[in-house]
Amino acid sequence: MAQMRAVKVQVHLAPIVIAIVITLTALDSAAQLLTAGQTAPSKFAYVANQHADTVSAFTIDSATGSVTEISGSPFPVSSSSPRSLGADPQGRFLYSAGWYSANVAAYAVDATSGRLSEIPGSPFAAGNHPAALTVDPSGRFLYVANQYSDTISAYTINSATGALTEIAGSPFGSGSWPVGVAVSPTGKFLYVANWISGTVSAYAIDATSGSLNEIPSSPFLAGGGAFQVAITPSGRFAYVAVQDADAVMGYSVDSASGALTQVPGSPFGAGSEPYFVSVDPSGRFVYSANFFSSNISGFTIDSSTGMLTPIPGSPFVTGAWPGAITIDLSGTFLYSANFAADDASGFRIDARTGALSPIPGSPFTVGHRPISVTTVGAADITPPRIMLSVTPKILWPPNGQLVTVTVSGKITDADSGIATGSVEYAVTDEYRLIQPTGHLTLDAASNYSFTTLLRASREGNDMDGRQYMLRVSARDNAGNRVAKWQVIIVPHDRR
Repeated sequence: MAQMRAVKVQVHLAPIVIAIVITLTALDSAAQLLTAGQTAPSKFAYVANQHADTVSAFTIDSATGSVTEISGSPFPVSSSSPRSLGADPQGRFLYSAGWYSANVAAYAVDATSGRLSEIPGSPFAAGNHPAALTVDPSGRFLYVANQYSDTISAYTINSATGALTEIAGSPFGSGSWPVGVAVSPTGKFLYVANWISGTVSAYAIDATSGSLNEIPSSPFLAGGGAFQVAITPSGRFAYVAVQDADAVMGYSVDSASGALTQVPGSPFGAGSEPYFVSVDPSGRFVYSANFFSSNISGFTIDSSTGMLTPIPGSPFVTGAWPGAITIDLSGTFLYSANFAADDASGFRIDARTGALSPIPGSPFTVGHRPISVTTVGAADITPPRIMLSVTPKILWPPNGQLVTVTVSGKITDADSGIATGSVEYAVTDEYRLIQPTGHLTLDAASNYSFTTLLRASREGNDMDGRQYMLRVSARDNAGNRVAKWQVIIVPHDRR
């Protein structure tokens, strides 16, 4: 039986190595990336057709998830035998790892049409048989796993053009046959799945240069055929597709060191030879693409332990030999590239259970031997807008009585919407006394209104008067936060 596995790997593993694409939004705390809720849906989907040397491109219907092929698709690529696709967080640039050409091709994405145009200077040299690539959350660095070189190539990304420049010290050593790469949501750590070693290598990323330093406790045992790494948006847990075990290995992640510790009950059984693993943007569900059973296993994540529980109805049938899956930015749709079927399957994700149901028109035809799929779209990095009105702003006379203060306004977010339960108010004052706080509810028109009681008192020697600070804050479904303040004064003298 072991010999049969080895034969299958020689025939099918080499062409099917894909890098997870982590798409992030800007907000005040990197540890909360994409955990708050859904962001705007992806606009475009791209599929790498390995034996056709092309990329098929589609627009995504944000309501149904159905796709329409873009004019000019499929687009020829200069990376021979395209193996892995990745995009920057803003969806401006698409990158393709060329298995036979040992390079990375780079393309500008037309924000309106989704058409691809090759970037000047592309393709950029990589190592021997680049198998997977990923872009860090900041969009500044790109990392490539060179399977036959046992190295990781690292590049800076020109923010204006998308061109790549190799980082000093690159390539960096890895385990034997690195075939999967993922960057943590904080951008602090890079994780690499090593297929022959059966391990996961972990590196600290230099925030300035992008260079890599393997952490002291790395590598971490995963099992033979470790193939791909996915990290939850919170950064607390990591999951690895392990082919030889037909399972998914789970780890808790040390936020300070990046070290991995297996979660209880790991590994968790999946289908036959899982080639890919992905976590949805809410951080609640994990999915594995099971190559030889032609289906997708779905799991719910225990938010405390990281343990996995099969989703009811799992596994979900795909086309033949799914080698890659991707989840759109909103977490609403999942797509698989079906290697032997020359098509891709699309599913809607049940937001409550994580169950998958086929979207209209699925499966849809792509090129010959599709091997990687990703979706792109400008992530929501715009915070909500708060309007704030307070009456009165001056409390007089300073007679020690409680005064009713009326607060009203409007909170809007045109992109991903305001996150449920995120609107709050708080009052502080310079005397450090406990003041009112609470949650607010928006009406159908996004308005809010409330009253609070503040004491009209101040110390006699407080020449500039007592100052209360009233703050209203909100968060959108992409995790962007905003707050607005209003000063309320109990003056020393009549104003």
